[in-house]
Amino acid sequence: MKLRNKTSLLLAVIILTVLSAMGFFYLRFLEKAIESSIFAGLSGVSSTSAEAVSKFLQVNLRDAQVIASGIPKGILEKQDKKGMQEYLREVMEVYPQFSNGIFILDSNVHAEMFAAPLMMKGGIKGAGEGEVAQVNTWLGPSQLTRPIVSHR
Repeated sequence: MKLRNKTSLLLAVIILTVLSAMGFFYLRFLEKAIESSIFAGLSGVSSTSAEAVSKFLQVNLRDAQVIASGIPKGILEKQDKKGMQEYLREVMEVYPQFSNGIFILDSNVHAEMFAAPLMMKGGIKGAGEGEVAQVNTWLGPSQLTRPIVSHR
């Protein structure tokens, strides 16, 4: 090989190496830019969702506290299930977010009473009082062993 061919080959190899390295680093740069852009968008969406869930929980906790504070003393002292169901039926008409039901737990964390949409006026087709008893049986003491406590 002549010196001219060797020099041309060497220059071609150097140029190819430099272009390959530049292409690799540019590809990494674009990859990082896209990744940071996507993660910034996800971070915004997740923080917005977290705030919405937090607000939803705060509102429902406040409503649950209002419902609990409004339970008449006589119903609690006598542990009157029928009276409690009537009270919950009235409350569920005022607070539609509890339309899926309300559990009332005693001091031993047993599900004593349950008010579901089937207890509301009109009810659900095919639902009867037997379903309330089934839910109470299903949520017996073995299912609810300790209260759920928020650590917020």
